[in-house]
Amino acid sequence: MISAKKVGAIVDLLKAEAVGQANAMKVNVIAARCEIDDNPQHSKTREMIRAAIEINMVPVCSSSAGFWIPTKKDDVRRCVISLRSRAVAIQARADALLLAAAGVRLDGNAGPAIQETLDLDIGGGGGTP
Repeated sequence: MISAKKVGAIVDLLKAEAVGQANAMKVNVIAARCEIDDNPQHSKTREMIRAAIEINMVPVCSSSAGFWIPTKKDDVRRCVISLRSRAVAIQARADALLLAAAGVRLDGNAGPAIQETLDLDIGGGGGTP
């Protein structure tokens, strides 16, 4: 469950100390500073950052440098391009997994035998990237 109080703390921290890419903050630092009890991958903290963006409508960019509040339109543009590129790559991997599980290979060879029948009617998935 997402804590609105913790999301607010993240937003306040980023607005105070992570304005501009030069001041980007790593997720482990955000988790520690906001006292979020999280796993090593910081999935709770990342979920709260997503909530800050999607629910609270706070622009938060990210890169290997960390998370930051953008100060330039170009920061937002680069971040959006990166997110969309990753989404395309993830979609391609999901499509390849379905084809592989169905025994179809793009090189024309037969795929590995599947030991059980798989229900491959997966559908669209979960929301926006």
